[in-house]
Amino acid sequence: MRLNFFKICAVFFFENTISQGNCTFNSVESYAYLLFINNLADYKIVKNNSIDSVKLLFSITVVIMHGFLLDVRHPSYLTGLLTNGFFITAVPFYFIVSGYLFYKTIIKCHVKKWYVHIIRTYLIWSTVYAYTLLNIIQLTDASPSRKFYLILRAELTGVVHLWFIPSLITASLLCYFLRGIIEQKTKVVIVIIALIWLLGVALNWRLLLIHSLNCFWYKNGFLYGAPMFFLGFIFSRHETTILSRVVDFKKWITFSALLIIAESLITTSVINSLEGALVNSMDMMMTTPLLSSFVFIGCMKKPGLRILNGMERLLSTFIYYSHILFLGLILWFFSAVNLPWSNLTRDMVITGFALVLIFIIGLVFKNKVRQII
Repeated sequence: MRLNFFKICAVFFFENTISQGNCTFNSVESYAYLLFINNLADYKIVKNNSIDSVKLLFSITVVIMHGFLLDVRHPSYLTGLLTNGFFITAVPFYFIVSGYLFYKTIIKCHVKKWYVHIIRTYLIWSTVYAYTLLNIIQLTDASPSRKFYLILRAELTGVVHLWFIPSLITASLLCYFLRGIIEQKTKVVIVIIALIWLLGVALNWRLLLIHSLNCFWYKNGFLYGAPMFFLGFIFSRHETTILSRVVDFKKWITFSALLIIAESLITTSVINSLEGALVNSMDMMMTTPLLSSFVFIGCMKKPGLRILNGMERLLSTFIYYSHILFLGLILWFFSAVNLPWSNLTRDMVITGFALVLIFIIGLVFKNKVRQII
């Protein structure tokens, strides 16, 4: 009976004290039981192979997008289903996963360690992609001070696809300082982040219709990252409730997939009707948060999906960070060889080679790869 009392106390501290980031305890037994809960949370993080497997699949879609799909002018409706639909579900899913794990990071009082790891990773990969800043250095119509500003802005917002990390840091800081409000007024927060996401979608449409990079305001930690990151945080906070609900998520995933198909067809039709469109696809869609969320919840409820013998997490992260580098290197090689292929055929072959090469390097040098991701 006495142990049960302390278990109740431990759960109380777990839900109220720890969620506020205060790691103090009033009894040895409550602390011991809380450690048990904490270790159980660790077990779930490590053993949810479904999340890692879906991340791996999504990372492959990102490579395909950057490899050749985004270069297709006047995309067909089938291509549009990918570039304006299913494939752009990847990054929202990544932010949801990050928010989900961030809640557990706060519980374990590892916030500082988490930020050190994220910043270290960003410094490594921003150094790798420093060559992309040569385009700024080579500008002939910009003053040295202007070039310095452009380089500084690129480093702060993320060069090429590394924009994800500064956005992740921004979203996590907002989440950390607002975590009390998120936990106490969850429904209100969900409404607010939905409105923020819709604002980002509207700004994405503005970019598409106005054809000016001066309208590129939406792809950041506030409008893009925070809504999805907050959702993941909320899912983690209410994980027990979500797992206890008997809901047919296959139907919800199917429903959200049908919605994203409809929206992608409309979007592709509009893009093809525009003359001289600056971009060929959307980054933010109204329906992607639904599909991302239901796929993620499906992973929470069915954590046993494994597609690569436990290497999914390492490879998915390595693929995301490194793929632009390998695509560029293989493109340089193919350009030197000068094969008689169309640009699309060449880019498809390059994408395939890049994926194979990244997988081989990730598997053969997995210990080295872990040090840079």
